[in-house]
Amino acid sequence: DAAQDELPDVGENLSPEDAGIKKREAKRQNVVREILQSEAEYLQDLALCRRGYLNNEKGLYSAAAPEDLDVKALFGNYDEIEEVGHELLQRVEQEAALPVSDQ
Repeated sequence: DAAQDELPDVGENLSPEDAGIKKREAKRQNVVREILQSEAEYLQDLALCRRGYLNNEKGLYSAAAPEDLDVKALFGNYDEIEEVGHELLQRVEQEAALPVSDQ
């Protein structure tokens, strides 16, 4: 398993309890990293939608879109979705930068 490969060696000098804590912290950091990566990719996809459909009168992808596509209805709350996505990413980044004990 790739996630297991990224876990640090807990070493023989740690008590079983401390080793378990270190392992859980490493797993948690992997999950946080995955959340950050997924959210950043999602925001890139949203930016692609903006460039392709919203910033152009006909849209970059208009040839592939159905004629009756109502872009305004489809992306009516786009700005709010994008704003929330950026806020979420920023907050998760800030929390991830804190020591685990402060999160």
